[in-house]
Amino acid sequence: DEMPDPDLDFLVVEVEGLGIGGYGVGDSNVLGYALFMRGTRGAEKKRFEWMRKNLLFPFIDNIRMKYFRFDSSQGVVIPDDLVAVCCADGDNSQLATIVNEESVDEYDS
Repeated sequence: DEMPDPDLDFLVVEVEGLGIGGYGVGDSNVLGYALFMRGTRGAEKKRFEWMRKNLLFPFIDNIRMKYFRFDSSQGVVIPDDLVAVCCADGDNSQLATIVNEESVDEYDS
């Protein structure tokens, strides 16, 4: 079927039990995500931007806090020993989320 809003390039659905350690739907209350996407121009880039903002950056912040008690939300400079390195497979949409000015600022914070 069609997505609920014809202007959406992709739809994010939270699914209980689909997250890490969730062991499947109905077995836990850990939240995960299912993303449904159209083949429209720019949809893939928007999906990578969403994943970076909602999954990657919170994951990195959580690791810094949990293991190093470093709270990056305070706006302080991240020490060299806590700098995160992320790899991409070279997909043009992934690269586009890394090299534009707005993204450079986000990765730098």
